[in-house]
Amino acid sequence: MKRIFIISHSSEIEGPIDYYRKYLEKNNYSISSLEHPLDNYKGRFTIFYNQNKTIKIKRSNVRGILNLFIDFFISVRFTLKSHFNIFIGANNFDVFVGIFLRKIFRKKIEKIIYFASDFSEDRFSNVLLNKVYYLIESICCRYSDLVISNTKRAEEKRFKFRLEKEKSIVVPNGVLLEKEEFNKKELNKNNFIFVGSVSR
Repeated sequence: MKRIFIISHSSEIEGPIDYYRKYLEKNNYSISSLEHPLDNYKGRFTIFYNQNKTIKIKRSNVRGILNLFIDFFISVRFTLKSHFNIFIGANNFDVFVGIFLRKIFRKKIEKIIYFASDFSEDRFSNVLLNKVYYLIESICCRYSDLVISNTKRAEEKRFKFRLEKEKSIVVPNGVLLEKEEFNKKELNKNNFIFVGSVSR
């Protein structure tokens, strides 16, 4: 059986990487997961879990990019001790850990998957931090075995960061339905719901 290790940064609201993990668990994959807080660290935890145990590490509200360095060292610590074939990172800072392990520690990883979110032009307000962000994005695009973007726009941006077309796919964000039941009901054709954005 394939063993999968997933690293993500997540808010308290579930998103695509959470749905993907649940899908893998539902299909009997062996999953280990490490979840870091997204942006707001105060009062939150980094959580590691697999089928056998759950470990919580309380996080303090350290300022700025220092949180990302702490995340990186925690991630390296847990992944080095774990046995897995496939590594999945939910953003470039997460997937960089897998690449680092493969290149520096020579850890045998069969496949590294960059489960990429939408591409951010200016992720940070600081110019230097944005350059670091672009450098890591370039490394992840180049050395991941598969890169999954959620929009064609994000994929096009990543082509500029040395992403090869053969290892790129686009999978739009979706939802995880707990019950796939759709009851028949009357429709008012004068009403509609729009999901998207309006721009000039």
